[in-house]
Amino acid sequence: MSILLRLLCIALWVLAGSTALADEQPAVDPPGPDETLIYVIREGKLVGGAYGHWIAINDETVGSLRNDQHTILRVPAGVITLNIASGGTPAAAIALDYRGGDTVYLLYEVGAAEFVELDEKRAHKLIRKTDPGELVNELTPNNEQFVVLMNLSRLGFDVMEPASGTVEPDAEHGVVTIFRQKDGKKLEFGIWSDSGFIGTLGAREAVSVKLPAGSHFFMAGNLGVTQMRADVEAGKRYYAWLDYGGWIGRVRLTPFAAAEADKLDKLLSKVSYVAVGPAADSEGVRVREQAVVEYVRKVAEQASRGEVGYNLLGPDNAFP
Repeated sequence: MSILLRLLCIALWVLAGSTALADEQPAVDPPGPDETLIYVIREGKLVGGAYGHWIAINDETVGSLRNDQHTILRVPAGVITLNIASGGTPAAAIALDYRGGDTVYLLYEVGAAEFVELDEKRAHKLIRKTDPGELVNELTPNNEQFVVLMNLSRLGFDVMEPASGTVEPDAEHGVVTIFRQKDGKKLEFGIWSDSGFIGTLGAREAVSVKLPAGSHFFMAGNLGVTQMRADVEAGKRYYAWLDYGGWIGRVRLTPFAAAEADKLDKLLSKVSYVAVGPAADSEGVRVREQAVVEYVRKVAEQASRGEVGYNLLGPDNAFP
C-alpha cells in the first residue's frame, strides 16, 4: 500500500468528521475507476463492546473500530485483503479483489467473527447512527497478515473439492496426509508447505500430497501458527493430525506414529478426502499463495537455525 492511500484515508477522515452531522450522511466523493471505497461498520451491541479492533489492508494497519463506529477507507483497486484484529488475534477477514469504482459496505459481526456485505440502503441507515472511526497517524505493519492469508476459505475462496482417488507413493516420492477430527466443526484451516498451498480442511476432512524424498516444511494457522518438518522417504506414507484447541483457538500439526496404526485406521475411517480444485487457479489465490509461500520459507530458514520450534514427521512416522 502506497503513501497515497494514507493521505487519501486521512483526508477522507477529516472531510467526513468535519462535515457530517449526527443525522446526515458524510460528504464523501465516490470512488474513481481505479479505487475501491470501503465502509467498515460496527453496531453498538454489547458483544465485545469494551474492545477496540484494528483494521488492516493487505500488509498495513490503517485504522481502528469501536462500538457504534464506521471507518472509511479509499483503497487502490486490485488484490485487497481486509482484516480486523483485536489483541493480536485475527477476528474477521474478507477479499475485495478487483472492485474498481465500487463502494463496499461491510458490517463487522462481532459475535460471528465475520463481515457481512450490506446493500446501500441498510448501510446508510447504520452510518447515520454511528460515529466516524479513527485512522492511524502512521501506517504500521499488519502483524496478522499471514495468519489471515493462510485461511483462504475465510476470505471467501471455495477452492476444495472431493478427492477423485487415492494418492500413492512411488520410487521417488512419499505421501503426507493431514487430517482433522470433529473439533471446530464451523471452522476451516489452510495447510501450507514451502512448495505451495496444500489445501483447506474442515472437520473430519483429510488431504494428501505427493512429495519428492527429502525435507519439507508445513504450516497452518489460526491464533498464531503451527510448524512441522517432514523428512520424507520415497515409497512411504506419513500422517499428521491437525488439532484444534477448542476455546483456546490454536491449531497444532501433530505427527502420527507408525506404532499407532490401529488407532489411525479408526480415525481415518471417519474422514472424507478432499483435494485442491480448479477454483484455486485464479489470480487472487495465486497472489496470496506467493506471499504465504515466501513467509513459510522464511520461517523454515529460521527453524533450520534453531530460532523457531517445530514438530518432526520422520522415520518413526513412516508407514509402508
